[in-house]
Parts: sequence; structure tokens; C-alpha cells
Amino acid sequence: MRRLAVPALLLLAACDPHAEARDDLRDAVERWNDAGVDDYAFTFHYSCYCDRYGDFQIVVEDDTVASAERIIEDGEEVDPWQQIPAMTIDEMFDRIDDALDQDPEDADVRLDDDLGYPIRVRFDFEENIADEEWGFGVRSFSDNGFQPHD
Repeated sequence: MRRLAVPALLLLAACDPHAEARDDLRDAVERWNDAGVDDYAFTFHYSCYCDRYGDFQIVVEDDTVASAERIIEDGEEVDPWQQIPAMTIDEMFDRIDDALDQDPEDADVRLDDDLGYPIRVRFDFEENIADEEWGFGVRSFSDNGFQPHD
């Protein structure tokens, strides 16, 4: 029986090229839930071929986005109507899970070892198309006093 179990496991892993990312995500969600963090702040980086790219300061209170602001560098011009991709950590987990369900061509999911929040996430859905990939990540995080730190 053991001889059949190993090939069967290998076959299942071959069927889902993102099985490791799914396992890592499940473990990260568990770490996050176990920590019980409902009030926190972080610097969020979003990248895409869209009008929502850049760095944002997000504050979450009672597991709901309380404020979100674009971080503007000196001399940088920003469209005042730019949408801010404000998400809680739980919403980021959902976004990652949804993207994995779409079977991307390439997925890079890096999660914090302690709390599990997404450090860097990048998805490329079509190998030969240059404007459909997107990514995000938490560049700094604080659950103490709402002041993010690097």
C-alpha cells in the first residue's frame, strides 16, 4: 500500500501547481487568526498596470479599514481621484486565495513567519501578456500604537 500512496500524492501535487502556496496560505491564516490582531497599521504596496499602484498607509480598527492614505514622495504627482486599494489582512488572504483559484501562470506568495501577513504577493496570469499581472505586500506592520515601523 505504501508504494501506491507516494505516487498518488505526487500525482495530486502535479495536478495543482500552486499546492505549496495554498498550504503556506492556510498556515499563515491560522497564525494570523491565532494572534487575534484586530487593530493594526501597515504600509501597503500595490503594483499593477492600473491607477491604484503605489504605497499606502492603512489603519485597521476592529478588523475594518479605518483610514487609508496614499504616501506621496517629494515632487510626485498623484491623481486626486486615484482609488486606494485599502484591504485588511483578512481581505488580502481572500484575494490571494481567489487568485490561486484562477490558476495563474506564475504565483509568488511570501508570508510573514510570525503573524502570517503577506509580505510580497505577485501573480502573472498570462505568460506572454505584459499588463495583466499584479501584486501587493505589507512593507511595514505595527499592532502597537498604530505606528508602522520597518
